[in-house]
Amino acid sequence: MPIITDKLIRSLPIPAKANRVYWDDEITGLGIRITASGHRAFVLRYTINGLERRYTIGEFGQSPGFNTTAARLKAQEIKGKVTGSKNKFDPSAVFDPLEAKEQAYKAATVEQLAKEYLAKHAIPKKRPASALIDKSTLEQIIIPRMGNLKVASITGSHIHEIHRALSNTPYRANRVLALLSKMFSLAMQWEWCDSNPVKGIERYQEHKRDRWLSSSEIGRLCEELDNHINERSVNAIRLLLLTGARKGEVLTAKWEDIDFERGVWRKPSAHTKQKKNEHVPLSPPAIALLTKMQEQRIVGIPYIFPGDAEGKPLQEIRRTWQDVCKKAELAEARIHDLRHSFASHLVSSGLSLPIVGRLLGHTQTSTTARYAHLADDPLRDATTRFGVMFESAALQRKQDKEKVVTLPVRVGQE
Repeated sequence: MPIITDKLIRSLPIPAKANRVYWDDEITGLGIRITASGHRAFVLRYTINGLERRYTIGEFGQSPGFNTTAARLKAQEIKGKVTGSKNKFDPSAVFDPLEAKEQAYKAATVEQLAKEYLAKHAIPKKRPASALIDKSTLEQIIIPRMGNLKVASITGSHIHEIHRALSNTPYRANRVLALLSKMFSLAMQWEWCDSNPVKGIERYQEHKRDRWLSSSEIGRLCEELDNHINERSVNAIRLLLLTGARKGEVLTAKWEDIDFERGVWRKPSAHTKQKKNEHVPLSPPAIALLTKMQEQRIVGIPYIFPGDAEGKPLQEIRRTWQDVCKKAELAEARIHDLRHSFASHLVSSGLSLPIVGRLLGHTQTSTTARYAHLADDPLRDATTRFGVMFESAALQRKQDKEKVVTLPVRVGQE
């Protein structure tokens, strides 16, 4: 095996099953382990009292700076500690990095796992809004209930208990379960525990909300938006309604993303759920709204909706939304329902599901399929029109028949 490099690691094949280790020719004992799931991790092989041990140094690419160079330095550091501690007169005094790691993991709490999850997974790999939701869920639900418990001691009973405690809010209960499942899946990769205690726990049944605003409700909403004093939040709600975009996409939008000449909103991948760049055409009312806002913008601030904190976008519009909904008498309406309303009215007007899916930024047709039943409305209108024509023709036929005059028959004319 040649000297391990970053380029070589990326070119190595993924095994069909289990894992395979490729050993380095330069540093004895250093290897790169590749699993069937595609994970690549640096390992160090060493011996303690005649027994071979394998220590996982870290996952390749787990952070921007953790590459082959960093792994080599860490491997040499660990080997130095092992060699320096060897004492033939007292074998128990030998430093065993794997045992030390195992002991540390056995003592690790769920709160420590939560911090590692945020630092190594949520913050670097998820959308900012999603990472913020995870952080809030950890701080408000998971850590208060089990933060001081050891990761290795968590069982299915602990998970069942926290899941049942949230049974009145099944959607939230299932999201907590999904978060815990991901955390313990990572804990297994990091060798903090041997199994995932969430596995096998049944989720609560969720009923999809099919709430969207009717034309009259949109009219009442727009009227209350015109009357509200918080123009910044109001404009954000208007743009949500006019584009069908997600709240996070609107609040993090920058002026440089808007192409006024072409009438296009360029959504950078960092702000979209699918992690892909999107180019969305804007309607004339949306362009008019943004043009008016641009005339009033403060030079030097990049965000369309600047926040109260310097250099940050607007974080929340919930209070304004609740105010206008209350005055417009929109019962149980959520901000996300604006996105459903946008899609529902387009589909009902006869626009195809693929086109609506592209406007919403859906990458899978199954995501837009929830609006499929609305596509029947134009067809129903067409059949209704024919039904009216049929009834009209039948009525005319009846009226014409009633107008026919039957002449009396005279004797001898038969």
